Amino acid sequence: DIVSFAGVERFIDTPVKRYSSGMYLRLAFSVAAHLEPDVLVVDEVLAVGDAEFQAKCLGRMQVAEREGRTVVFVSHNLDAIAQLCSQAIWLERGRIAAEGSTGSVIDSYVTTALSTDGAGTPMQDDGSVSLRRVQTCDTEGRPAPVLRRDRPFSIDVTFALEQKVPGLDLAVYVVNAAGVRVFDEAWSDTQRLRPDRAGTYTLRLVVPPVLNAGEYQIGVWAGSAYETLLLQPVASVFRLEGSLKGRPERAVELLLDWELIGEEPAERPADTQAVERQ
Repeated sequence: DIVSFAGVERFIDTPVKRYSSGMYLRLAFSVAAHLEPDVLVVDEVLAVGDAEFQAKCLGRMQVAEREGRTVVFVSHNLDAIAQLCSQAIWLERGRIAAEGSTGSVIDSYVTTALSTDGAGTPMQDDGSVSLRRVQTCDTEGRPAPVLRRDRPFSIDVTFALEQKVPGLDLAVYVVNAAGVRVFDEAWSDTQRLRPDRAGTYTLRLVVPPVLNAGEYQIGVWAGSAYETLLLQPVASVFRLEGSLKGRPERAVELLLDWELIGEEPAERPADTQAVERQ
């Protein structure tokens, strides 16, 4: 069971010293989990292995928690922490930055990540377009890095032009915690009120409630048909909370409608028709 759980059956005769760090960690977690210890300390085990192994690890830790055993889970995966832990401690540079209920600690962490304008450094920037602020807002237009997944929200992008940029396009894209780009949307020539002079502008993109709960990153691209003027993969981060009970998690929850557009009644067997005539 231990070897099968770790997924290293083909390498069981290989000396452990020749294992990669990922294989070693998979086997180590499998051994620890099957020993059923009173206290299970897990450090970033979800950073290795494929999705199947990560799901098995999370399931094993949930079983340990339900059986009343203590699980100390160290991770940067906010979704897994929210799913597994009832209490959390946020460590920053070796010191406790926050502790308490998991939800409150995650809120503090995400809010602090947005305490400065722009969460990352542009990969490409020629200086003609500069980001001033990227933030998510609730339905009332209030800045909110933590939002309800069952309500629409907006992404506000404030940028400055040093000079007029002919044919300026700007796009935002959203990436989930698994690194999957769930959508992108461009503000292009089809849009009205295009900036035609130097100055500071704010665009608002309204997002319907189609995303699942979890942590997301917002990337921003600006340019023209001929060149990229600005590319910032992590301009901001936000978190959606709440779940659809009884529904499997998907990358998005599209708002789709079914419609019955045809029906052909089945023909009844001949013997059944004869009985009815009698």
